[in-house]
Amino acid sequence: MPPENFAELGDKEQDTFSRSQEILETICGKAPAGFRAPGYSLSVHTLGHLAGLGFEYDASF
Repeated sequence: MPPENFAELGDKEQDTFSRSQEILETICGKAPAGFRAPGYSLSVHTLGHLAGLGFEYDASF
């Protein structure tokens, strides 16, 4: 299965980040601090969504 292209998720982007963060926190015992977009695919909303979820950095660039 290819990775999500966040630039093409539209209204599903925020939910995708929230669900992913919850899954990673459950598995790892703490929430992720950073993010790297697969294929460097970001939408104009991606960084705002990440900031709203408490991410400290993006390493996509």
